[in-house]
Amino acid sequence: MSIAICTLPFYPVRSEPRQGSEMVSMLLWGELFEVHENHKNWYKVECLHDNYTGWVSLRKVYDVDDDFLTEYNSEKPVFVSARPANAYYDEEKYLLSPGSRLPMYKDNSFKILAKTYNLRGMAEWARPLSSIIETAKNFLGAPYLWGGRSIFGIDCSGFTQVVFGMHGIPLMRDAWQQAEHGQTVENIADAKAGDLAFFSESGHKITHVGILTGDGNIIHASYSVRLDRMDGEEIFNLEIQEHTWAVKLIKRYF
Repeated sequence: MSIAICTLPFYPVRSEPRQGSEMVSMLLWGELFEVHENHKNWYKVECLHDNYTGWVSLRKVYDVDDDFLTEYNSEKPVFVSARPANAYYDEEKYLLSPGSRLPMYKDNSFKILAKTYNLRGMAEWARPLSSIIETAKNFLGAPYLWGGRSIFGIDCSGFTQVVFGMHGIPLMRDAWQQAEHGQTVENIADAKAGDLAFFSESGHKITHVGILTGDGNIIHASYSVRLDRMDGEEIFNLEIQEHTWAVKLIKRYF
């Protein structure tokens, strides 16, 4: 087994080692993963930020050594800010999603292995918790994509995971996993900005999650990242003028 780093804006993580299989998650630029198997340029990986497993298709895996890992893990994480940014290496240009990690960041540049990249855009260390709703609102309009974790395509739990990660709060990958942690808020009337509301279509398994804004609204990824109203314990979709989800559980993480 080896530990490698994502060196593209994102790597699709699939359920099986073939292009037509379901995308279950996404590795963002600068995130680390452990390689478990190699099958014809398909690698079975474990994402180290949340222990999620799946397959990525790569011609080359960029392994990191112990010195890089020590420096990477000793630093406070630096993220692309709440808007996309461009990274340049010689003539190469990469458009990075918010939440991408920038190892060894200093003076608008960062290093991955032997390459130094220049950043055109904002970067910052973990954002203050008081601005978590501001961060979430910067994703408004991002298209929904099953398994996505970037502003170019994102699902409901990928959205909450990336937003909270940018504020120094690690979350698991799937909504049902996120619901197993945090402090339960018994009544929606007691909910605060930044609490997560979890929903279920069947009445049993958690299948959806969103961020409560504290002013009677919720930000969530449903067709796109959108702002809807909470009508009691139900989401009222302002676009179609219908109730869509009923709250099953509310959790607080800070």
